[in-house]
Amino acid sequence: MKLPIRTQTFLLDGDYVGFEFEARVNPPWGEFIDKIEAIEKADQNQPQEVLARLYDLVRVIAVSWNFVDEVGKTIPLSPAGLRKIPLELLQMIILRAREVIERVPLAPSGGSLSQSVQGARIARLNISKQKSAEHLGKSPTK
Repeated sequence: MKLPIRTQTFLLDGDYVGFEFEARVNPPWGEFIDKIEAIEKADQNQPQEVLARLYDLVRVIAVSWNFVDEVGKTIPLSPAGLRKIPLELLQMIILRAREVIERVPLAPSGGSLSQSVQGARIARLNISKQKSAEHLGKSPTK
């Protein structure tokens, strides 16, 4: 048995009527969190670095799209293709997929993605503190 891959097709509007993309709405948790954290850690004064991290996130969620450039040539879903789409289109992809992912219940209590991301960060911090304390031969502090 394999893990299911759930996707949703997003129909864009405004200047992008007719454009659509299919996004995975259940991406691998660890990889998704790693990409979000990489965006947050990127030097915000270095646009190329921020864009590179955004591209990494898109590759985790994007399955397919029907994008074409200004002369009608297909833009491939690839690192090179990601560089050819306008920033506002990249933002639309991320925002639309994020809306769906955030609605997915992540626990029986109905926790949200943002709550789970925060929980994952706290857990990583606690593990890091514990490993550091063990390395120093001390008991971990909370």
